[in-house]
Amino acid sequence: MVSETFIISQACQVIRRVRKMAGNRVGSKGELFPPKKIRERLGLRPNTAVVYKIEEGRLVVEPVPSLEDVLNDAPTVEVTLEEFHRFRKELSKKAES
Repeated sequence: MVSETFIISQACQVIRRVRKMAGNRVGSKGELFPPKKIRERLGLRPNTAVVYKIEEGRLVVEPVPSLEDVLNDAPTVEVTLEEFHRFRKELSKKAES
């Protein structure tokens, strides 16, 4: 007959192996520690601003693009100068209300 102590010992070893394979953890203050390969692929360096989102029950972390990156990207929406000014006036009126 297998002792309770042996079963507990085996369970602890399995849990340690799974934790080691996962290699990731949440710190005591809730900090996240993504692996180096993931940080490098995303371009995450110390003090990089990130956005956290939940999508389909998963945590998604995205770096906030720099102003230079945004300006170098092709515009996703094109508006005329007149449309821009009209929209700006509408927003100003709403903000004043």
